[in-house]
Amino acid sequence: ARQRQLRALREQVAHAMALEARQRPLLATAAEVTGAPAQSTPSVYRAPRRPRRAVMATALALLLAAIAALALSLSSGGSSSSRAPVPGAPVPVAVFNATSVPGVARSVATTLQAGHVRLGKVGDIKNAGLGHGAYVLYPPGAETQARAVAQLIGGLSPTVTPIQPQVENAVNVHREIVIVLD
Repeated sequence: ARQRQLRALREQVAHAMALEARQRPLLATAAEVTGAPAQSTPSVYRAPRRPRRAVMATALALLLAAIAALALSLSSGGSSSSRAPVPGAPVPVAVFNATSVPGVARSVATTLQAGHVRLGKVGDIKNAGLGHGAYVLYPPGAETQARAVAQLIGGLSPTVTPIQPQVENAVNVHREIVIVLD
């Protein structure tokens, strides 16, 4: 076994020396072009080192901790739609047109994009049942952003109110601010 290892090492050294012999003229040419002095230091070849047990144990511990955290978060219960958005993270804004006028949602979406708002779904819905007007509906924890979005479309005099789960399910949007134009 040791002779096989020695033979493999000799082959690696021979290969490395041949590679260095081919590249040395290229390095000298590159040094002349860039004006840098040519390096005359000898090459050092090192065999790859095996990972140490401490490193492997640490990596295994971190992996187990990540799996435990994932299992804990999945078993904590509650649907993903009941969670509040991450504080400070921009909540996407979905825009829906429930009027008979085509293109209203796209027009409002363009206005929001100009205000650097992160858009979600944009489209039409039938009979929102909210009454005539514009509505900015927000999930828990997103009221401040919803009010800022309402200011961007202030010409429509939107009503800002928390979103109801039935509305989230009806438009199939969760944890997003929803603008409904009715």
